[in-house]
Amino acid sequence: MSIIYDINEEKDSSIDAWNYYRKIYTVEHWPLIKMFDLENICTYEEKEKKPPKRIKRYLAYIRKEYINNEFHSRFSLGGECDFNFNNYKKKEFEKLIETASNKKKLKEQLEECHLMHYNKLNFSIMLRTGGMNNFKGQVYFEEGNIKYKKGEWHKYAFDRLDTFIYCLNEFFEGTENSLILDGSTFTNRPYLKRFLETFENIYDYCRIIYFIDEVRFVDELIKNGNKPIETVDDLKQYMDLAIKFWEIKRNNIKSILNNNILNVDKDIG
Repeated sequence: MSIIYDINEEKDSSIDAWNYYRKIYTVEHWPLIKMFDLENICTYEEKEKKPPKRIKRYLAYIRKEYINNEFHSRFSLGGECDFNFNNYKKKEFEKLIETASNKKKLKEQLEECHLMHYNKLNFSIMLRTGGMNNFKGQVYFEEGNIKYKKGEWHKYAFDRLDTFIYCLNEFFEGTENSLILDGSTFTNRPYLKRFLETFENIYDYCRIIYFIDEVRFVDELIKNGNKPIETVDDLKQYMDLAIKFWEIKRNNIKSILNNNILNVDKDIG
C-alpha cells in the first residue's frame, strides 16, 4: 500500500523563494555563494533518498568541487524568516498590547508586521549545517538572561532576529562559550565555526546575509537583542526595529534588482 503525503512547501525555502535568492545573492555581492548549487536545489529527503516529509524545505548543497576537510557533502543553505510575526507570536504580542492605552495604533503596527511575515523582504539565506536556524527559533529569556536548551522549545522563544544577531556578535567578538555554537552537533560544530569565520565581523555578516549596511542600525539590533520583550514599550521598540530593517533591506535589494533589470515590486513585494 503506497503512502500518500500531503506535501507543502515551506515558504521561506520554497522553489519561488529560491528564485528570489538567486537574484539577490550574486557572486558580486557574496563571492562564497559560488560554493553552493543554487540551480539544483533539493530537499534533504531527496538527497538522502528518504521518504518525503509533509513539509518540503528546499536546500542548496555545496558543489562537489568544494567538498573538503572544511566543508562536507551535506553542507547546505536554506531559507529563513528574519523577524517572526506568525500567528502564535502575534497572539502572544497582542496580550501585551491589551495593557496599553494606545491599543489601536499598536495593533495596527503589529498587523503590519504580521503581514510581512511571509513577504520576501523578510526572507534570507541561513546556513542549515550547524543548527543556527534551530538556535534562533529556540533561544529565550529567563529572569532577564538569554537561555538556550538544545531541542527544547520555550513559550517565550520568539524567534527574534535581534537576539540572534546579539548572540552571533558574541561569537565574532570571541566571547568564551558563545551560545551560537550550542545548537550544533559535535560533528557539525567545526564546520559551522569555519563558515562563520569567513565573515569579518557582525557588520560583514549583516551586510552580506541581510543586506543591512548601516553600522548604527546593526548596533541597535545588538543592543535590543539582549533585552526581553516584557512590556508594551519593549514590543514597540521591537516592531520599530523590524520595520526599519525592512526599509533598509528593501532599498539595498532594489539597487541589485534594478541593476539586473528585474521587476522590483514583483520580486521583493
